[in-house]
Amino acid sequence: MAKQFDSLVELVKGLQKEPDVSEFLKDIEGIIKEAALFELLFPPQLLAGDRNNDEYVQYIHDYFDQSEKAGAYFLTPFPITAIEYQSAVYLLINVQDNNFFVVSCTCGTEELYQKIEEKSFRPIIAMIGKARIVRPELNSREITIDVKPLENIMFVNDTVRVIPPDEKTEGALVEVIMGFMHGVLYVMDADNFILRKENSQSRVFDNKKKSKGRDSLLRKTIMRPHYICLGEQETADFLKNTAKEPRPAHPVRGHWRRLTSEKFKNKQGQTIFIRQYFTGSGQIQSAGGWTYQVYVKPEFGKIEPV
Repeated sequence: MAKQFDSLVELVKGLQKEPDVSEFLKDIEGIIKEAALFELLFPPQLLAGDRNNDEYVQYIHDYFDQSEKAGAYFLTPFPITAIEYQSAVYLLINVQDNNFFVVSCTCGTEELYQKIEEKSFRPIIAMIGKARIVRPELNSREITIDVKPLENIMFVNDTVRVIPPDEKTEGALVEVIMGFMHGVLYVMDADNFILRKENSQSRVFDNKKKSKGRDSLLRKTIMRPHYICLGEQETADFLKNTAKEPRPAHPVRGHWRRLTSEKFKNKQGQTIFIRQYFTGSGQIQSAGGWTYQVYVKPEFGKIEPV
């Protein structure tokens, strides 16, 4: 369960013990507390996959257009969103317009593992940088991404090490940003449904937090709500196999629609969002203390619980 995000929590806890870390590293703690985590169980390359064609390119253009109309450069489901794949977790935090703060964290690749002395410990590796993203021009596939690596951090055997960026860091950060963007496009696609999942341990913690009036702890995923994203049929199958109810409600997907007919005199050529919906109650109780809440997208850029 979200081991990459949990590794990032461990690294940030390690940074708390270091008195001389730079100011932007201190800011990561607040970012992690506020982040909404999405777990995607496949590589980012598969999200583009066969869609890396004219249709997918048009989808990217439409997404930037609709984001601008919604008042954002590249809209994310939550102001601070974390996208976790099996190999790493990515965060892209908007600073201003098309300028972003980038964080990537992994439990450590085999290559990095072989470079350290403490072979009995798997290192946690974080890349931190800044980025400027320029959307594709009309009919173009090219997204221009300018990155500035700040620091690489290794946390191993309760020790924090700062690793100077090398010639590979810029390229790696570009891959991080593209992976994050592919993930957001998948999450916000009207074909797919968002499910918020929370364990009873998290709810107990929240009740204690409210009684004390503060939240001073960095929490791992078992102790905080987080999200998964599935297609229409996958969501229906998941709820059928997960819910305690014998016949749980089911989702009906939305879609994008490009208005090409001449009958759309005022909106011809525009792309509009057809909302998805969910039949019945969107909250599902499951075994092991888990509760799932289905979210729908009533319009582009907005998600809300059923």
